[in-house]
Amino acid sequence: MLKKDYLMRLVTTFFEALSNLENGLDNGNKNMQLHISDTYNLLGNTQGYFLTSDFEEVYNFFKQKDGDYLKRVEMLASLIYLDSKEQNSKVILGRSINLMNHYLENTKEFSFELQEKFKQMKLEFEKFEH
Repeated sequence: MLKKDYLMRLVTTFFEALSNLENGLDNGNKNMQLHISDTYNLLGNTQGYFLTSDFEEVYNFFKQKDGDYLKRVEMLASLIYLDSKEQNSKVILGRSINLMNHYLENTKEFSFELQEKFKQMKLEFEKFEH
């Protein structure tokens, strides 16, 4: 029961932080990259780890944690997507797309919101100029 409560708090805290980051990005927050970097820590490792480790390593890292590893993959994909917008990076955006694709292909849940977000991510990737 305590583990489940902890996971629910983690998910809630993470998505609140992500929402605050999205609002900061829209408002031109100058410390955005620092805040994004700090948010990676909520998932249990650093920004550098999540941006450079191969996908299987990240999946295995999450599988060692309590709870559904796919929820953490979804959370990471959302954070990396935001990070790609902040850094204006096609490479980081591609990483987010791969993570979200893994989540959508393996989850038993269906979300119109996530399907639309995934479509938006792919459209942004196709339009990327760099």
